[in-house]
Amino acid sequence: MITSRALVLISIIFFAIGCRERDTSSENRKRDEHANSTATEIQNTETNKLLLPHRKKMGYYDSDSTRDLLANCERLKLGDGSGVVSFSGLKEAYNKLAIANPLLALEQFSDPKAFFAIGPALYGVVEIAASKDPELLINWLNQCLTNYEDKGQAAPLISITLNQLAGVDPDKALAAFKNLNIPDNTKGAVISALFRGMGATDPLLAIKMASSLDPSLSSSALSGAANGAIKGDPKMATAIASEISDPEIRQRALDGVFAEWFKTDAHLAKAELMKMDQKTIEDMLVGGVLDARSLVYSISRSDPLTLLSLLDEIYPTSVNRALFEKSISETVKSRPEQTFSTIARLPEGEMKLSLYKEAYGALAKENSERALTMFSLEKNPTIRAAALPQIASSIGAIGMDSTLRFLDQLPSDEEKSTAFSSAFNAIVHSDLESAANYLVDSEIQAIKLSPEERERGYKVVAFRIA
Repeated sequence: MITSRALVLISIIFFAIGCRERDTSSENRKRDEHANSTATEIQNTETNKLLLPHRKKMGYYDSDSTRDLLANCERLKLGDGSGVVSFSGLKEAYNKLAIANPLLALEQFSDPKAFFAIGPALYGVVEIAASKDPELLINWLNQCLTNYEDKGQAAPLISITLNQLAGVDPDKALAAFKNLNIPDNTKGAVISALFRGMGATDPLLAIKMASSLDPSLSSSALSGAANGAIKGDPKMATAIASEISDPEIRQRALDGVFAEWFKTDAHLAKAELMKMDQKTIEDMLVGGVLDARSLVYSISRSDPLTLLSLLDEIYPTSVNRALFEKSISETVKSRPEQTFSTIARLPEGEMKLSLYKEAYGALAKENSERALTMFSLEKNPTIRAAALPQIASSIGAIGMDSTLRFLDQLPSDEEKSTAFSSAFNAIVHSDLESAANYLVDSEIQAIKLSPEERERGYKVVAFRIA
């Protein structure tokens, strides 16, 4: 039997559902009205002289289907009603519009606000427009730039456009670059994007055309060409990068080439890399250590033993310390024995001891059992003392039981006490109940806690509960 209270609740629920359906219907209607009004607004906009021939040629709205495609783009741009926009769906919709009418598709990105909101969808549109009508692309770009008060903000738009155009018509792309009003501080990035498109289709032409540029731009152009040539001809890409006159740009370009090459063919990439002089290799590795797309990251995953052999040839200093730290933390995950051997060959000192700690900590997070095995074989008391907190903290993150089993393997009470102190904070996060029970039940304490340690433990637990 349904009570009167239940009936009231059911009525409220149905009322809420009805309101939601009406709201949703209203939102859909608003999105459709916005799409249609946008289409009409664009149609009535005063025609730019540069684009007039293209409008006449293709007919701005040459069919109902084209208008429907535009309306669909507008609906997707507004999202699903909750502010969530599907960029994959948006790209597909704009590509379909570009195939039907490239000018109409391009003009959806003419306003800077629109470009910054849906910029990723422009790549496909520009590619389609470049293949259909390169002259249209140039004229549209010139029209676009009149909407930018700060021409520096237009650099991404220019880069995307000229990159695609260069793959289809290099002469038009370079002529457009020279005619455009591009701020000096963004010219390097734009010319690099242009030559990246050219290098992907005709790297020899890219080399020839780069030689005709002002010296201040030729290095950036060759860097782009090398980047573009990587997938098709990595040897050619290496040759192009090696000819760059600016040392910093050359180092970054070579680093990018080898980073990609090691992903696809580590054997050939290694053979070519080993032809480089030692200073060039070291500069590449050190220079890219903070870039997740660099050679040191790529090689640590695809060929860690080669990375370790390269480290053997580099003398550790404060300048290259980050290189050793990053390399060791990566190679130890897949090649722990060889990584520890590399560390063992380093000169004695603080850096060497720090690298042992780094290696044990990284290995414990990746494979705690293997880390324990390696640690059990370690006889050097200084290294054991340095590495123990790292390992204990990683074991503590697994839980109390794992920590207690680890403590049983340690030979001295001093190591057990150090390990438990390091592990306890991690145990609180992974196994709060066991941590709390351990504090109050002396009979289960493998390590007897002093009053000070117990008080500190209570504070950690209390903080975690709060």
